[in-house]
Amino acid sequence: MALLVLAPRILVQGQRQFTKAQIDSLAQVQMLLDSINAELYLAKLKAQPVDSVTEISLPNGHFKTLPDWLGDYKQVTWVDLSHNQLTTVPDFLYQLPKLKTVDLSANQLDRLPRKVRRLKKLDKLRLNSNQFSDVPKHVKHIKSLRKLELSQMRLQFNKRSFKRIRQVEHLQFINSDISELPENIAVLKRVQVINFSNNQMSSLPESIQELSTLKTLIFYRNNFTHIPLAVCRLDSLRELDFYYNQLEEVPEEISELSTLQQLYLSFNKLEELPESLGQLGQLSQLYLHDNDLTALPTTIGAIKTLEILHIQNNNFVIFPEEVLALPVLKELDLSGNLWDELPGELADMPKLEVLFFRNNIQEDETGANELFLPVLKALEAKKVRVFY
Repeated sequence: MALLVLAPRILVQGQRQFTKAQIDSLAQVQMLLDSINAELYLAKLKAQPVDSVTEISLPNGHFKTLPDWLGDYKQVTWVDLSHNQLTTVPDFLYQLPKLKTVDLSANQLDRLPRKVRRLKKLDKLRLNSNQFSDVPKHVKHIKSLRKLELSQMRLQFNKRSFKRIRQVEHLQFINSDISELPENIAVLKRVQVINFSNNQMSSLPESIQELSTLKTLIFYRNNFTHIPLAVCRLDSLRELDFYYNQLEEVPEEISELSTLQQLYLSFNKLEELPESLGQLGQLSQLYLHDNDLTALPTTIGAIKTLEILHIQNNNFVIFPEEVLALPVLKELDLSGNLWDELPGELADMPKLEVLFFRNNIQEDETGANELFLPVLKALEAKKVRVFY
């Protein structure tokens, strides 16, 4: 059943200036429209045969409570109650035996009741932007839970925190003011994905290396100056993201990540990379842009699986010839460097599909001067998409 929309949410654009009173008035009008939309949705929902409804979508309704009759829709698997004013989990949810996904983000929840254990099939729970300060105590009773989001809050973990979510496989703690993790993070025996983006971490407990099922680990926008060696011992890891940190070096032990497929090291302070990088035999995507690099490891040509390489906005002058040895490279970004020349052999790379060559020091008003144009034109003749 499609969501009934009476009016779009109000957008303020352009250069017009609004007083505080006008903004408050617009906000009140928006709240009224949201509430009317929500009530109309409820009215339309109530007219539907109970067995025909599989989703309930009531975001932005400013609800403090919700009617119990919503529990009559036994086929519902997905419920969105985000951006309301709920202080407790609505009771009707416990009457939905097939419920798999619930979004309670942006409410006023600070705890979960014990009766959440009744959510026997719940797979995904979104609790972002509430008032939790830790992993909710009773989430441990949702045995079927595999995906949990607890972002946009100030969280402080303790030795009990991760014991409550041993069953979870996907965890998201974005922008949660986290500065450290408890040593017993190793209790997360099933976890496959953890997203710690936009936090304050600069170190990790050694025990993180025991997460043998972990495949994706994201530290986007934290405060790391180096990659902890414990991370290099995650032998199932496929994706590692350290975008926007303060990294000054990459350890030689990075080569131990034998299953790694995607590595994100951009927007750091790297001046060089270890030769052991070339031992990442399954790597397909490597992002190194916006650092202070002047060269690549000579071993990089040994990564025969590499398909995407971004090295834009560094300090390269001499083209790294080892790139020419990458047999399946499809996308290469060389923009924003100090190149003195481009090798003609670029046009001979068998799988190259896209080349970015913007904002380089030798550019003139037409985009690239005669020094580079022959190679760029040769690439275009080979049907490579060139952006310069």
